[in-house]
Amino acid sequence: EFLAGLDRGVTRSALNAELAEAAQAGNVPRVLQALDRGALLDVTNEYGETPTFLAAMAGATEVIKLLAERRADLTLSDNAGISPYRAAMLHGLSATAAALRAAAETQEIASMSAKGYETAPVPVAPRLECAQVTRVIPVGVDHAGAGTTVVDHAFDNAFLERLDELWKRLPLAPKQKASPTDRAYYHDVEGWLTGTMNEAVRAAQLTDAAVTMPHMRFLIYPEPGGSLPAHVDLSRTDQNLRSTYTFLLYLSDCKTGGETTFLECLEGDENLAPSGGVAPGERAEVAAVSPMRGRLLLMPHACPHLAAPVVEVPKVLVRGEVLPPGANVARAAPEPATAQSLQQVYEGVRSCWALRGDKMQGE
Repeated sequence: EFLAGLDRGVTRSALNAELAEAAQAGNVPRVLQALDRGALLDVTNEYGETPTFLAAMAGATEVIKLLAERRADLTLSDNAGISPYRAAMLHGLSATAAALRAAAETQEIASMSAKGYETAPVPVAPRLECAQVTRVIPVGVDHAGAGTTVVDHAFDNAFLERLDELWKRLPLAPKQKASPTDRAYYHDVEGWLTGTMNEAVRAAQLTDAAVTMPHMRFLIYPEPGGSLPAHVDLSRTDQNLRSTYTFLLYLSDCKTGGETTFLECLEGDENLAPSGGVAPGERAEVAAVSPMRGRLLLMPHACPHLAAPVVEVPKVLVRGEVLPPGANVARAAPEPATAQSLQQVYEGVRSCWALRGDKMQGE
């Protein structure tokens, strides 16, 4: 039956991607077409999100009704255990949540609370009280990494311990060829992580960095020697805005090895940057940042860098992207205080430029 509905020359993965895109866009005709051509109802993306989940997040009530009629499993949660119903409730999409509940009753789901149909408030991000900010590569210099910044002491132990608990229970993605890392994908539907991160990003006082994107991944280096060669990062798009910075939030200390090392730019880098590549040739180190638990690193996507071989394992970090001003920050924490004093503390940071640090002190 599936093969009969599968168009010639169209792969199953392409149809599944079409269904996911249509569900997220709330496009009922496209959803129906994708299903009729052979897309799978409950297939998930890397974040564990089904078409039903994506429709719930988008407030696509009519798509929810169609998927329910086709007997989609309305209770399947994402990687973090968030159900479509809870996602809709968290984002104030009451009509969509009501459609999910009505469809669940039609499907005779016995225990809605056990299937993630409970309500819960959005967690509140704590106010940033103190942060040490170090400009690793100064703003305005002639380097693609201009603006690279480290923020230390911005996150309390409770927040970091919650991240530890999270990455340990997230499913690991299928291993990529020759990758030195294990990956676990996370979508911060609740906003507790991005709310706190946004404060630390604002503390960095970068005019082109404002809001962390909610889709992120945990990277785990489980074996000594794990490293990444010279490369640049790719941007992502959300809310019609293109990301400007990569963030790395380190969850482990690496006193030896494991540094993120920044390299000089070479002619031709800009041509290969759209694919994540860099021009061939020897490069001098211009700066380096050692992983420290709770340290946030912000670097422009086009900055050439590498991950030095790991000595102390596991090396664990959260990686994601930062959007410029203009994105929706409805769930962000309060504005941080402004800089009040200078600090000469640069543990685990080296740079060929003079380092400057600001201490953000809460009122």
